[in-house]
Amino acid sequence: MRRVRLTCLFVVLLVITLMMAGCFSKEVKKNLEQTERFVTQASTSIVISEVYYDTAGTDSIEEYIELYNMNSSALDLSGWTLTDNYSTYTIANGVSINAQSTLIIARDSGGFSNLFGFNPDISDLSLALGNSGDMVILKNNSGTEVDFVAWEGEVAGWSTYSNTGNSIERNPANIDTDVEGDWVNNVTPTPGFVTTSVGTILISEVYYDTTGTDSVEEYVELYNTGTVSIDISGWTLTDNYSSFTIPANTIVEGQSTVIVAADAAGFNALFGFTPDVSGSSLALSNSGDEVTLKNTSAAEIDFVAWENYVSGWSVYANTSNSIERNPVNIDTDTVSDWLSNVTPTPGSINSGGSIQGSILLSEVYYDTTGTDSVEEFVELYNISATSVDVSGWTLSDNAGTYTIPNNTTVAGESTLIIAADSSGFNALFGFAPDVSGLSLALSNSGDQVILENADGIEVDFVAWENYVSGWAIYANTGNSLDRNPVTTDTDTYTDWLSDVTPTPGGVNGDTGGTDPNDPNDPPINGDNPAPGVLKVHFIDVGQGDSILVQAPTGEVMLVDAGNYQIEIENKVLSYLSDLGLGHIDITVATHPHSDHIGSLDAVINTYAVGKAYDSGYPYTSISYTDYMAAIENNDVPFYLARRGQFFALSADVNVEVLSPTDDIINTTTDTNDASIVLKVTYGSTSFILTGDASQIIERDIISAGFDIDANVLKVGHHGSYSATAPEFVDAITPDVGAVITCGENNPYGHPHTETIDTLNAKNVTIYRTDLDGAMNGNVVMTSDGTTISVQY
Repeated sequence: MRRVRLTCLFVVLLVITLMMAGCFSKEVKKNLEQTERFVTQASTSIVISEVYYDTAGTDSIEEYIELYNMNSSALDLSGWTLTDNYSTYTIANGVSINAQSTLIIARDSGGFSNLFGFNPDISDLSLALGNSGDMVILKNNSGTEVDFVAWEGEVAGWSTYSNTGNSIERNPANIDTDVEGDWVNNVTPTPGFVTTSVGTILISEVYYDTTGTDSVEEYVELYNTGTVSIDISGWTLTDNYSSFTIPANTIVEGQSTVIVAADAAGFNALFGFTPDVSGSSLALSNSGDEVTLKNTSAAEIDFVAWENYVSGWSVYANTSNSIERNPVNIDTDTVSDWLSNVTPTPGSINSGGSIQGSILLSEVYYDTTGTDSVEEFVELYNISATSVDVSGWTLSDNAGTYTIPNNTTVAGESTLIIAADSSGFNALFGFAPDVSGLSLALSNSGDQVILENADGIEVDFVAWENYVSGWAIYANTGNSLDRNPVTTDTDTYTDWLSDVTPTPGGVNGDTGGTDPNDPNDPPINGDNPAPGVLKVHFIDVGQGDSILVQAPTGEVMLVDAGNYQIEIENKVLSYLSDLGLGHIDITVATHPHSDHIGSLDAVINTYAVGKAYDSGYPYTSISYTDYMAAIENNDVPFYLARRGQFFALSADVNVEVLSPTDDIINTTTDTNDASIVLKVTYGSTSFILTGDASQIIERDIISAGFDIDANVLKVGHHGSYSATAPEFVDAITPDVGAVITCGENNPYGHPHTETIDTLNAKNVTIYRTDLDGAMNGNVVMTSDGTTISVQY
């Protein structure tokens, strides 16, 4: 799992974005969100990427609209329409748009060609595109709205504009949040060219306190995290004293650096090569400063501060050292992205032996069954996908220091076992450790282990038996301490499990954060079914989703919580209260639509929540802002869920993430397809929970080769025809049934006839929260690990 650090700044930025987009009442907000849900059913990833409406010459021969295809395959646009405030234009039969390419639809081929020097793809656009205000709506051949843009105040809140001779442009082209913020005003027209990687330039190193004269040796290094070259001509670097504009023709190649130095000769004398750009006028104060990177539209791309110039930014560099982003492709906009006081490496990508946070202590076996000095071990884990050389790194405890030998590497997403004695370890576990000779004492009565890299920078640590205040984790003789999940590092005892069976070389799962042996964990106050019984509650929240999963030992997971309406909020809270719950171990926000996350803020503000899982899909709405603020204000650990991850709700209830992937999150424009899809398994019984994922995602899960055979299917998207592909139902074989969560007489017509027909054709029993047959609208399923009973 990937832990995401939330800051107040993040919430503030969301609120600012909302204010820029317009401050909506709840009623207006409701209408907008309902419209947005309807729009995204198209699931095509085709967007309007540029509109040239106020031309340098005659509008009727120079205007154009550009479309962009984010998909990895071509799409037939035959019969699609573009409509403005005056008329409708229909795209001719046989017209398609290539994968990740543009389609230019111009008013007149000759006029367009004279202006831009090449022919448009289509040249019969009949729309008027009013200069004083208009909008364009793109619909597919089924009449479903796919995208829209407005300008000059034609739609409230849409103040996008262009002066004569300029255009409006979606930037980056592959982001579609249906708000004005997706668009850049008044830019030079660039038909056929789109930007899909704005924001992938990061500040990667700052050398501000040099060995000689700062004004001739200082530099700022930039890094392109993407694979496509980015032109940063005209971008600016600003510190507290001045601003420097990056000169023309400055290109950052994919996954490469550009060094912006104060003086070419001084830099060359120190480092032996010429910087990419010189003449920087930044002062880079040694006593504290910040650097902000902005693009040509003055949009902030990245920033870094040091020496506490910005509160909390305590990174620093002593004379002749620098501060360094590490790893180079991580940007959480927090001080944790940066390493203090490292040897300058201009032009070198920061991914070597000092990746802060990529190597973690994952297990410590200190109180062994036999002789500690021949059986003890410390296990390291590499959370990154790239091998890391840990030669010269050290492990220190209260009694001594051990140095890891030369030529020792930890493979990507793998462990390294460092044992006290090879023979003793082998005799106990049946295989040889990776490294032996560990000289630490690892005191049974209390100790700590500190991991430092070859530069002497602390990378990780763990303590036990209260050797460090608050670290009450422990292991009885024959058991170990275990980081769980192995990829989580909050630098607190909650990352660790006490008293577990040693598993050297095994990657640790996730117990959901409740260790019954740890008195510091939240108590389990909730409804404890009879031993061996799992309960899954499909709560009737009208047109929305809310699913409560109770483990046999009382751990609780809440997947979504319905919309933000007060009656729904009260129902969810009352339902949880009636069960006697004292806390929620895990919340899952499948995706950011308000009918799923609208009341999650109320739940998080009411109950102690152990951890929150989210898709991480970029989104701006009042409901999502309220939800994120609740997580921030209540200090709830926040994680991104990704395909292939496992966590355990309890020792015998496993949860597998089937979707999304990073690629889905980064490329889809359908928020529904960003849904977290889960498989919950207890004994030989299992449940598939789909959020609002469409048939596209269902087929993607099948093609990925997952075992999705299950007894129960929570039908996707409230029974919309966009979900529940016949082959998906075939792969699941839901012999107990399928649950459809929707509102009675909802305005979308859910569940659609196509979905009901698909389930009926497969002889699947259907349970619906909108029908009188449901138990007060709710559907509750109880599993003993072998069979499932239904209260309906």
